[in-house]
Amino acid sequence: PKPSDTFRIFGDLLRPSVGFKMIPLFWYEMMGVNRIVGFILPDWIADILPGKYPVHTSDGNVEPNFKSKVLDFVTGEFEAFKIPVPMGHIWDSFLRVFLGLILGVIFGVPLGIFMGLNRFAKGFFDPLVELYRPVPPLAWAPLVITVFGIDNLGKVFLLFMVSFSIMIISARAGASGTQLSKIHAAHSLGASRWQILRHVIFPNSLPEILTGLRVAVGMCWGTLVAAEFLAGTTGIGFVENVARKYMQYEVIWITIFVMGMLGLLFDITLRKIIDKTTPWHGK
Repeated sequence: PKPSDTFRIFGDLLRPSVGFKMIPLFWYEMMGVNRIVGFILPDWIADILPGKYPVHTSDGNVEPNFKSKVLDFVTGEFEAFKIPVPMGHIWDSFLRVFLGLILGVIFGVPLGIFMGLNRFAKGFFDPLVELYRPVPPLAWAPLVITVFGIDNLGKVFLLFMVSFSIMIISARAGASGTQLSKIHAAHSLGASRWQILRHVIFPNSLPEILTGLRVAVGMCWGTLVAAEFLAGTTGIGFVENVARKYMQYEVIWITIFVMGMLGLLFDITLRKIIDKTTPWHGK
């Protein structure tokens, strides 16, 4: 295909009226806040509140009470203003990678620091981590997709498994590499254990953690595209897989370019964060 044809097709894929399988690569739609609230909040919030739901009276009317109003709120049954919400294949892939990374950081970093500071924790958790870490992520993909389905939950959990082990190893290496002289100096100045963890151990571990995060980004992108190849109805990997079946080589080149640009943007952002949060590192 000519370069001009590729750029024209790329422009068509961005248009909401065309897109790929009627879904644009990246666009937005005006969505009511009530729909977002109803998607985030679980319905059981209304169930655990004291009181009873309203019932029909003898004349057939229902008098709303506090519990029914809470149920209307958590289910999104209320009027609200609209805000622009991103949508499209690029956004779906980006959101899956972002959620997988965030969950990996939330659960992996504390456990890694704990393993780096406590030899009993390291002896207990290290064999478990090393048992599943060498297994390729794609080996887990069929099982994870079978259990969690082809929706976002299965893909996010698979990316969480990838980033979780990387963040554990990075945080453990950073915490265990803290110089004892710094810890003893903080002790001599009257610092508590929490203060030592916050002001000595965590700053010393931060460069390793952020470096591990950069590694996890690349691993998650590769795993996500492969997972979307196996099962999925949206995402960059899904677009490339369908384009491969129908030999749409222009679309394949576009997806490769988009994946590279997204990975580059992730890496540039992380490098900026590293420079701002650890200015002393490497000096």
